[in-house]
Amino acid sequence: MIDLYGSFATDLSIESSDIDITIKFEEEKTESQIKEKIERLCVSFNNLKLFDNVIAITTASVPVIKILIDPSNILEENSEEIKIYNSLKNLDLFKNYKFDEDELLKVKVDLTFIQLNHSNKNCNRYQSTKNSLDWAKKSLSIHPEIKPIIHVLKRYLQIKKLNSSFNGKNYFNF
Repeated sequence: MIDLYGSFATDLSIESSDIDITIKFEEEKTESQIKEKIERLCVSFNNLKLFDNVIAITTASVPVIKILIDPSNILEENSEEIKIYNSLKNLDLFKNYKFDEDELLKVKVDLTFIQLNHSNKNCNRYQSTKNSLDWAKKSLSIHPEIKPIIHVLKRYLQIKKLNSSFNGKNYFNF
């Protein structure tokens, strides 16, 4: 089973937001079996030559594959989309901010892996993520005026380089 979560699922994403996807296993798997599946998947992704970067983090409490995609690798050569992408890459606009066009224009994907059996602690994490997603959607339906405020905050954090979870950086350690 596969689910979308995070800012794309709540419609709070901005251009540089990553796409968060959870892959859930119904059947019982050992940590080594999951690690092996993740590593095989990474090899397959790397063999496709579509992705700029594929990193498996199997030691995290929730195993994840982080993928960085350059749209020029997946868009058709003379398509309208590639023309738009190439024109965006060359905008002077990026020189006025503290982030570069690679950060903004590359697609970031996080694939997380969770077992849904009740003997696994990750099942609780999945339920917590699902509850958070449901809460965010409900809150946004009740208070839709908060959406632009969240977008402005996310953009501000992006400009100040304080939202770099894709790179695993945590700027809030005191």
